[in-house]
Amino acid sequence: MLRDPHTHHQHAIDRTALISQVTGAEYADVKAELPILRKRGQLMHHAIYWGVASCIVTSLLVILSFAAAFFHVRHEYGAGLLFALAMALFTAALIAFARELQLGYLEISGGAKPPQRPARKSYPHV
Repeated sequence: MLRDPHTHHQHAIDRTALISQVTGAEYADVKAELPILRKRGQLMHHAIYWGVASCIVTSLLVILSFAAAFFHVRHEYGAGLLFALAMALFTAALIAFARELQLGYLEISGGAKPPQRPARKSYPHV
């Protein structure tokens, strides 16, 4: 299997790029890693995206709050709505990040396996 001394420090995207350059006999050994690495990259992208969106909404919340206080305008509903949105986005970021961590752990602890379909009931009417 292809070994790189800095593999444990690389992101999934860097590892995917490294694997895509492999040819010959080594390719068969590392080919199975690509779907998991792509999924990890996608999850990390989502985590960063939702985290940045949460920060933007939080910044808007602070701007709104200070502007409303300066102009003596009631802002409780708007601030509450922006706060709830910021927390929802932050929660989405944490969930995506946790899923990426889970895939990374599965990969180092014995290999992540493709998801299996749930068993179907033999008696669907029951």
